[in-house]
Amino acid sequence: SPMWVRLSEEDQRRLDGSTSPRLGLITVRQAAKRLEVSTEQVWELILAGRLIPYRLRPKNHWRWHVQLPVEPLCTRDWPYEVYCV
Repeated sequence: SPMWVRLSEEDQRRLDGSTSPRLGLITVRQAAKRLEVSTEQVWELILAGRLIPYRLRPKNHWRWHVQLPVEPLCTRDWPYEVYCV
């Protein structure tokens, strides 16, 4: 059955591709490379709320992007520390 979710205007723009590209946004694949983890682990960080996804459409192709935080990504349930470069 359908589930209704209320989104803020900012979240709606972030997910429908209408937000303007920001400096520092990189693709999920690039984030995995920089963080030295798999793309699946990047999605785990997104689902855990540690990274915020943005859906953008550069050159008529939809892609998910994230902005890497300045601080290290460390949690008790994460098996190792991940630092952004």
